[in-house]
Amino acid sequence: MTVSDTTSEGWMVLCSDEEGRARLDMVSKVTGDTYFDLLKNYSEISQWKGPRKIQSLSSTMTDAQSPFYLLTDDGATRLGKNNFEWKEEYNFAYEAAANGASLRPYSITAAGLGKMIVSGKEAYYCERGMGIDGLYQSVVNKTFDVAPYVGANVAASMYVAVYLLYDTTNKCFMAYCPMMAYEDLGSLEPLVTMDKMEEIATSFKGDNGVVHSVSYDYPEGYDYVYMENTKYDPGNAKMGTTYTILTKDGRSYLYGIQLGDLLLYADCTYVLGKSYYGDLSGCTGIGEEGTLYAFSSLKNYMYYAVDNTVYRVDLSVSPLEAERQFALNGETITCLKFNLYRESANASRSYDLVVGSVDGAGKGILRVYEGLESEGDFSSVTPEKYTGFARIVDATYRERNN
Repeated sequence: MTVSDTTSEGWMVLCSDEEGRARLDMVSKVTGDTYFDLLKNYSEISQWKGPRKIQSLSSTMTDAQSPFYLLTDDGATRLGKNNFEWKEEYNFAYEAAANGASLRPYSITAAGLGKMIVSGKEAYYCERGMGIDGLYQSVVNKTFDVAPYVGANVAASMYVAVYLLYDTTNKCFMAYCPMMAYEDLGSLEPLVTMDKMEEIATSFKGDNGVVHSVSYDYPEGYDYVYMENTKYDPGNAKMGTTYTILTKDGRSYLYGIQLGDLLLYADCTYVLGKSYYGDLSGCTGIGEEGTLYAFSSLKNYMYYAVDNTVYRVDLSVSPLEAERQFALNGETITCLKFNLYRESANASRSYDLVVGSVDGAGKGILRVYEGLESEGDFSSVTPEKYTGFARIVDATYRERNN
């Protein structure tokens, strides 16, 4: 017997209303109806402004009774699994050792036995697993600022995870492997340059330390634009590709980096890898303010949206060119992503393109374009369509897993 309520499964849609307030709506898979402003009765959080993200974490990474996270400019909090109920102890401040009330994560990246956030220009790490229920501790990057996204392998379970940061002060990639500081792993400095991380990986695992599917020098002096973790694994190494868009001297470049496990747990073939490099400068709108990006886990495809139009870039050809997919007339695209599902029954749905938009009247529209059968060509796909929202900032699917 399966017990369900109206919010047991469906799309969690995070909106920004006319006043910039974070509003959580839901398209219920259970009833087929859409429910609006689910948090309106919680006065403590219902007036928060600047919605950033609505996401869920696995039970190994947070309290199973409150697996959802609402992230905004004004604050961050967990939400309960039963109708997204809220309690004071769900406030993100209780998950940090110090300065918790001031932390405003852009997103939460979980990998191995830990998870990372960036608040402002500072990164924090929290270890959780094997009986440890940790807190976000002191700042990881004490001498430089970091970009708002953290790279990690989302394609496999791991133990000693390697994370990727972008140093916006010195304009370079940095690797962070917190467990390297443990005595059993050599009491090493956990935050190092990528070249140093390659040396460490090779010293630990020899030929299985680093794989170079493509050859490039790690860039220096480039400005950060965007970073995204995917399950795209060109070498079947159980290492998803993390893509980063950088700009320099008016040109835009794309770097693909694979991040693994220092101990090669769960059959990760390598600790670290270089998987892609390309020049995006021939693609209109790349690097410009307001452009949205999304990377497929199905094939080596990149998608981006400018105003009302979505383009696709086939990263396997050269030179890189933008191919128009579709345009939403009279609308502006406000959210573009691939939702990465965890349940095996939903695995193929991770290839579906999720598009949020707003029309001329300020009404939000959510569309979901099927990706597996279309093989990532959305130009002729008729999407699932849901209406009645405010300006959509993020949409995450709540899977039925309890």
